[in-house]
Amino acid sequence: MRDKEDKKGTYVSRSRLMLNSEEAQQNDFIFFNNTVLIQGLALTPVIAAAATLKDAVILAIAASIIIIPTRIIGDATVGWIKTRLRIIFYALVAALILIPDMVLLYRWFGSRFIALGLYIPLLAVDGAVTWRASVSQKEGVRHVFRNAFSTALGYSFVICLIGTVREILGKGTVWGLKLLNGALFPASSIIPGGLLITALFAAFWQGITGFLKKILFAGGKEQ
Repeated sequence: MRDKEDKKGTYVSRSRLMLNSEEAQQNDFIFFNNTVLIQGLALTPVIAAAATLKDAVILAIAASIIIIPTRIIGDATVGWIKTRLRIIFYALVAALILIPDMVLLYRWFGSRFIALGLYIPLLAVDGAVTWRASVSQKEGVRHVFRNAFSTALGYSFVICLIGTVREILGKGTVWGLKLLNGALFPASSIIPGGLLITALFAAFWQGITGFLKKILFAGGKEQ
């Protein structure tokens, strides 16, 4: 097998290129390893509550404020909390952070925030927040912050994208502003429509990422 030469003139083995490709995919929580569309986490608020762009933005802000500090605190306490109790610990930390989070969002969005009901409190135990509770080794603040920020960004992008599409199809508006004369698909504003649209997005997203992996992360395989 032939090796590839890097910019400094040294040779990098194909196995190392494959390892780098796998690491890049694992650490990418925006596109190739998206929390919602690839891992299937945090689907409840996307399907049930993100019927408009404004609702999606509220949920995205709430989740982002919870995800990042919870992950950092979780990493800092590795070794202090028993593995079987870590998911409970993550949920408790997220719940404590959620209290000022909800106060802040209520001041910003008022009645629109109240209309989301229990979907905001449920974020404290959502898979997007607690899914890294099983990690039993310290990852380091920089690594954890990067991954947590990437997870929050990937989640926010997807939920806002789906919320926008659902609002356009279900109401003919974007952020309450009239865009179309009428609704193209009124059912998109309710849970069954949200499930259908999210499933179609997930199928399309995974198809695209699978295609790009073959091109970008071929690992130097011989043709």
